[in-house]
Amino acid sequence: MKPPLHALLLGAALALAGGWGAAHPNCARPEEAVVFPDPALEAAVREALEQPEGPLTCARLADLTQLEASGAGVTSLQGLEHAPNLTRLELAVNRVQDLTPLAALEDLEYLELSFNRVQDLTPLQHLTRLRVLFLRGNRIQDLTPLQGLTRLQELDLRRNRVADLTPLARLTELRFLVLSFNQVRDLTPLQGLARLQGLVANHNQIQTLAPLQHLRALKTLLLSGNQIQDLTPLRPLSALEVLDLSANHVTDLTPLAANAGLGMGDVVRLEHNCLDPARNARALEALAARGARVILEPQRTACGEE
Repeated sequence: MKPPLHALLLGAALALAGGWGAAHPNCARPEEAVVFPDPALEAAVREALEQPEGPLTCARLADLTQLEASGAGVTSLQGLEHAPNLTRLELAVNRVQDLTPLAALEDLEYLELSFNRVQDLTPLQHLTRLRVLFLRGNRIQDLTPLQGLTRLQELDLRRNRVADLTPLARLTELRFLVLSFNQVRDLTPLQGLARLQGLVANHNQIQTLAPLQHLRALKTLLLSGNQIQDLTPLRPLSALEVLDLSANHVTDLTPLAANAGLGMGDVVRLEHNCLDPARNARALEALAARGARVILEPQRTACGEE
């Protein structure tokens, strides 16, 4: 026996209502108007939706998949919680502190928040589809909320207040990681990131490269301005193409000469170390013979006093 028409219609209505609620957890009705307290953010949303006037309804915000509002003077993200289909959000160079409105945007894959005033990353902890996350120039210390974002492939944390990299240990899909101008001493949490192709950690407090010795995919390694002496862990990293160890405490280039992958077209920067060209002549000749470009001068003049 077929169900009566009114039952079918009621079922369809309930299904639609359920679908709406699941897709729009912060909207009770599709015609509900969303308020953006920040006029700069509202202007950016209107431009993206090509709607200069009229109420911005929940139904309309469901059409928003990408938003670019960098340098717009945004201070509050309130209202974006009603745009559940955002996949790309660019908000660099603003004055954003509170990321709470982003917590429900589980479709986000690309998030640019460089040069804001962010301290707390907790609202991002469930955004597990994120692949690219730029957080340069904020006030971040604790990376714990990032530990579950296992699809991340690019992460930029330069110019923050990060010391502990432990939460990054599970991010095994990472290809590029930028950590310059932080307070990092220990790279051990990175030792299992086998897909990492680029690591930039200039101007930290790193002393040992031992955790990197098994990262065979590394092509770019920039570690200028640290406290590194021993290059032995770099010997097996045959994929290296660009290596910057300037402004460290390196004295012996033998491990680099033993790295057979360093050759034609590769660049090695070693200025401002404690290198004696005469004592390293054999290693320098080996690198030059393979076509590697080694930038050596100038060197430190007071290594013995440090």
